[in-house]
Amino acid sequence: MYKTSNDSDRRRYFRIHCNTHLCSQITITRINGSFVNTGINRVCIGDISSGGLRFLSNLNFPVNHNMIMKFSTMVLNNLISLEGVIVRKTELDKEIFEYGVKFIIDDNQIDIISKILNCFIASPPALV
Repeated sequence: MYKTSNDSDRRRYFRIHCNTHLCSQITITRINGSFVNTGINRVCIGDISSGGLRFLSNLNFPVNHNMIMKFSTMVLNNLISLEGVIVRKTELDKEIFEYGVKFIIDDNQIDIISKILNCFIASPPALV
């Protein structure tokens, strides 16, 4: 159902990999510092950590540190809403893209997310 990795040579936070992708809502909140009002789309999260996530989408986003995206998803009945920037993009198949996102969060938010993800490891839910 899931596995964790600590890839200590590359990653600062442990990462939870899900065999069944976690659904999330995504919206662009700011571009070049200006707030924007875009629609909400759904994406599939493949793995998540306190520092970022990996997601799949048929939407073709640029790798742009000036484009802030907001991700909202439920984990163990907790709504997690975090902002981040795309730092990596790979085209997996025609019109299917995989993205790496780095969260823009403070230490307090990292602690909260870490606690939720630790609970996820202790009692993994059946993801739909």
